[in-house]
Amino acid sequence: VQIKNVQHSHNINNNQHATFNSARNSTPNRLINPKMAQLTATYLLGLVVTYSSIFLALLYAKSLGNAQYKNTRQKLSVLIIGTLLAIPLLYPLSGIFNLDFSRSAFGFVIALRLIDVLFILDAKEVSEWSFGFFLCYIFGLPESKKDHIRSEQEKSEARSFAVNKLAWCTLKFLSAIFIASVVLPPQSVIDATPKWSLQYLVYCFFLVLFIYFFLSSNSEFSFAILGLIFGVKMKDMFNNPLAATSPRDLWSNRWNLLVKDVFHDVVFTFQKRNEGNKKKVDDAKEEKRPKRSSFLTNSLFALAVFFVSGMMHEYINFCTFGILSFENLLYFMLQGVFCNVQVGIQKVFPATRNIPDWPSRILTFPFFFVFSPLFVSPYLASQAWAPLLGYFRT
Repeated sequence: VQIKNVQHSHNINNNQHATFNSARNSTPNRLINPKMAQLTATYLLGLVVTYSSIFLALLYAKSLGNAQYKNTRQKLSVLIIGTLLAIPLLYPLSGIFNLDFSRSAFGFVIALRLIDVLFILDAKEVSEWSFGFFLCYIFGLPESKKDHIRSEQEKSEARSFAVNKLAWCTLKFLSAIFIASVVLPPQSVIDATPKWSLQYLVYCFFLVLFIYFFLSSNSEFSFAILGLIFGVKMKDMFNNPLAATSPRDLWSNRWNLLVKDVFHDVVFTFQKRNEGNKKKVDDAKEEKRPKRSSFLTNSLFALAVFFVSGMMHEYINFCTFGILSFENLLYFMLQGVFCNVQVGIQKVFPATRNIPDWPSRILTFPFFFVFSPLFVSPYLASQAWAPLLGYFRT
């Protein structure tokens, strides 16, 4: 009887333990790792101190607009940008998905903006920017690269525009929640789906949509806040990519315009300097150069931009998840090839430029739908979406 009582008690304890584990496992995953929660305050304080020091150094570099300080400014600029890129590699992960992702993603984007501000734009002009416009340019996307004294009417119009954008950002964020909580299944279901099957492609495409709505709502929300505070009219980071009529239209006019503007400035500044040097060496020969060579040069520059963009995403994946699969690099290189093929076809067959918008959108859709797994596979492999999607399901 005693043995039976002990066994019965043991079974009850086992059942209670199993029930507890079941309840714990059924509890939606959270974005904050409980083991790291106690270190969060120290972690955040360290980041605040580090980034505050970088920002003070940046303000000092901004002030060095005179030509006599050019070398000092350039050395300090390299140090600032290098530090921004090194922090995600050297600083330990916090266990907070949004923070770890933002640290690498927005750190890289801001580093690109600083390349534009500190190396491409006129140093004296930048040194004369107001503090508010400087913040808007580094952390946002102003409509103009020229700072000027804004009238009260201009500030009022910019703030009204920002208020409208806040409402639009709310709608985008709700769309992200709807996709995560209603459209997409748990990640375990996605992982169990055969790779590259039609169902898997649909899941991956909706993950891309989730990424778009989530990043767009968060980035443009911060842009709108800057516009409200400083009365500067801001552009959107994304320009309705779902309406893209071609691969080139998407990457040139609609997707992540903040990064696109920096790449555009860097590439065309390099091209301009390169062409200027060639003309100094042999101006007559440069004028006789066949036009097709410029197409080849532009194609190589475009592929270089897509290569940098792909490596940027690989850097973000490695800093956030510890994954270096090069699938994102392959995705962006393929998109670069598609853009170059499009330009070549339009050169040979000019009539293809006049295809109406809706047929163009239908023809464009497969380029992004079929290859969407290459874009989201690293995130799925890291299991990062499991807690994120589970968070939105609560």
